[in-house]
Amino acid sequence: EVTTLIVDSYDRVWVGTTLGAFRFSKDHWTSFGYEPYVAPEATTAQALAEARLGSRSTPARAQRLAEYISDYNGLENGQIPAGRKIYVYRNPAGAHVFDIAAEGEHLYIATEVGQLEVASGEWSRYYHRDLDRDQVRAIVSEGGDVWFVTDTRVVIYQRAHKELSWIHVK
Repeated sequence: EVTTLIVDSYDRVWVGTTLGAFRFSKDHWTSFGYEPYVAPEATTAQALAEARLGSRSTPARAQRLAEYISDYNGLENGQIPAGRKIYVYRNPAGAHVFDIAAEGEHLYIATEVGQLEVASGEWSRYYHRDLDRDQVRAIVSEGGDVWFVTDTRVVIYQRAHKELSWIHVK
């Protein structure tokens, strides 16, 4: 399901969905949050999730990753046949996207697992005024400023504005 759509300063179309961020550039689509995987033997999304998480696995994390894998690949009952190529969640760009905003050469993405920034092709987590503790629902870019809207507050990132002031004192 598409949740947001924008065009950046390079005329690329960015689409936010319930399954992550995608970009259309020239003649092809790019998915940033998933990587291809070919199952060497029959398995389940749950078993694959537990294996991918390794020592970081908890029942809740494994269940969430298994759901991402099943939903993205349209797996019935989470079954993965041997030899099937599927896509496995690998980073926050594959999480549910609430909004995307472009400001100059910067792109801001609000996901269910935190905010991301893309600047000059480099992806990073975006932390500003404790936004990592709030769920950002919407982002608005206007005149060089970026507004982040959460359930309880609005945080504004203001870029420096050039200004010259004169004071006359006698």
